[in-house]
Order: sequence, then structure tokens, then C-alpha cells
Amino acid sequence: MKQRSFAASITLVLMLISGCSAVGVVKSSDPHQKLADADALVDQNRPTAAERLIVESLAICKETNDKLCFADAYRIYGLFFMSNSFSGQWKQHYVQNGFAEPSVNLENRYSKAIEYLQKSRSIYTQTANYDIVSNVSLNMGFAYEALGDNPSACTAYDESLRANAENIRINPSKKIVMPEKYGTFENYIQIQKNRALCKSPA
Repeated sequence: MKQRSFAASITLVLMLISGCSAVGVVKSSDPHQKLADADALVDQNRPTAAERLIVESLAICKETNDKLCFADAYRIYGLFFMSNSFSGQWKQHYVQNGFAEPSVNLENRYSKAIEYLQKSRSIYTQTANYDIVSNVSLNMGFAYEALGDNPSACTAYDESLRANAENIRINPSKKIVMPEKYGTFENYIQIQKNRALCKSPA
């Protein structure tokens, strides 16, 4: 009898945990912390919890009218829509329930990712955060490739390279440290361009 009672208790606990999509995440009113947590949750294949935190962060950004808050939120939302989760175990969930953003679905999520990344990049450019501009442009290249739009991907990769060069010009000590197999950031970008069959400038 005790074993049955224990098993029932464990089942109840598991049900309660599964009902809380953000279990294990420390509650915070800081939108940047929420976005960092959302990014980590995407890596943990917990997209529903991640999306909730992103939406909460955007609401705070609107309240504070903080440009960089919006830039960070748009960037994380764009990356969220590019997640591999939606082609795996979560696919059916999003087919049935959709995303928090009503205009997004599984078919157009890469296009929407680009929209959010473009808005993010615009703000980061205005605020001279060229290191992040470089990263956002790189991810836009990946999104364009996923859509089969290689010419736009090539443009995005070139923009990533230019932003990185501008960041180094302004901050000479802040160079990107790349894994040894890539050597330099320039080499890494060239690998992306080769895959996308980018044409060399005339």
C-alpha cells in the first residue's frame, strides 16, 4: 500500500512539473535576464518556456521604451524562430497550437526570423554595437540559406564581415577568438560563402 501511495505521489509531482514549462528558471523582472534564460531554454529544447519569457521581455521593453531592450528581444526572438526544435518533437505542438506571435507558423518561421533580426540589426547599427551587428547578419545568412535564398545569404555574410571589420576599427583590442579549425573570422565567413555558392566580387 505504501508503495502505491509513493508511486502516486511521484506521478503527481511529475504532472505538476510538466505543467510548469519554465520549471527551474529563476523568476526575474530584468528583461535581459529573461532573454538570457530564454536563450538557454531553446538550447535545452524547451521552446514553449523560452517563448513565454521572450514575450514577457518585449512587454517590459515597451513599458521602458528601451532601444537596446528591443534590440536584444528581437534578436533572441529571431533566433528562437530558427530553432531546430520545431522540426523535432515540438513540431506537432506548434502545428496544433501555433506561436504566441499570431503571424508566425512553421512554414514562414524563417521569414519571420529574418524580420525580427533585421529590426534588431537596425537598432544595434544605430547604437554602434557592431560586434552584435556582425553576429545578427551572420544568423540572417543562415536563415536566408534555409529559405533557399542564397544571393541574400551571401549579402548577409558580407555584411557580417563588414560589421566585424568596423568593430575592430573602433575597438582594436576586441577581436573575435575563433576555434582553431577556422583560424580567422574571415576564413569562417568564407566557408559560409562557399557553401552558399557566393560569387566572388568582380
